[in-house]
Amino acid sequence: MTKYVIGLLFLLTSCATTIQPPLSSIDVQYIITENMKPAHQCDKSLPVFYMIGVNVPADIYMVITESFNYWNSLSNKKLFMQIGYIKEVYDSEGGITPISLGALPSKVGGRTRVGYDIDGCIFETKIVLNFDIQYLPVSMQHNIVRHEIGHLLGLDDSNNKEGIMNRSVSYHEKIKNLIPIELIAFKLFYL
Repeated sequence: MTKYVIGLLFLLTSCATTIQPPLSSIDVQYIITENMKPAHQCDKSLPVFYMIGVNVPADIYMVITESFNYWNSLSNKKLFMQIGYIKEVYDSEGGITPISLGALPSKVGGRTRVGYDIDGCIFETKIVLNFDIQYLPVSMQHNIVRHEIGHLLGLDDSNNKEGIMNRSVSYHEKIKNLIPIELIAFKLFYL
């Protein structure tokens, strides 16, 4: 796999949102597969169906739903659709993304696993949010969930502290929206 830094950001691996001060600032990156196609949710895989774990409290359920609605509002395509609840969370099966609370290291707010096919299309995903997310301020909850959903679309981490895709969140931040460079990367595939 080859990396090219050209000012857009997309993802091919997994990520964990950390709860700590931002790292040093670097440009965002566009990661390209061997066949020169970026990883993203191809039209054949849209909408992404997701199921929320029954272990998710009602207030976190609302944050998850509102976060998916935020991403849907940015595109003229239907990106995400909830199709129910899931009792036990395994890896995604049949194109369904499970979202649950789980045991993660204390400073990790969430973790997203993404698999992609030979065409660079994302086909297997899973989000696990830290059990402790329910004790964080609501703005942090939104920023963590929006960040992890960004990975479902192929967006990579950024060290730009203003962006949703920054891997760090802090207690004093307001709910973030996409910054211009993230919006450009998003609209490249999802407008």
